[in-house]
Amino acid sequence: MDKDTLAWFEEQVRGYAAVQSRYVEFAKVLQGILDRMARPICPTAIVQVRPKGVPSFAGKILKRIKDYRGENAVRKMTDLCGGRVIVNLGSEVDSLGMLIKEHFDIDWPNSMDTFNRLGASQ
Repeated sequence: MDKDTLAWFEEQVRGYAAVQSRYVEFAKVLQGILDRMARPICPTAIVQVRPKGVPSFAGKILKRIKDYRGENAVRKMTDLCGGRVIVNLGSEVDSLGMLIKEHFDIDWPNSMDTFNRLGASQ
């Protein structure tokens, strides 16, 4: 990595480290929202959220440096906080999926629908 790229990379990581606590707080809010959405549909739903850690942020920049080089990576990266809801039945997936689609802006190119990727027992 050349000197300019290294300086840019370090600036990006410092920039994310400075605001990462916001994503920690956002994850707490997202946890509550998803819990309240899921409970009426599936009382046994498991809601998991996570803010991206600073090492993970740095690793993603390194892995996809061509996508982020010269950009403000904090503004460009779309997965600084993520969530998932694990339910038991396909009907719960459908109901909760519709509710989430109605209330959230989904970044479809960077999202995974594991219902279609995994088998019924998974």
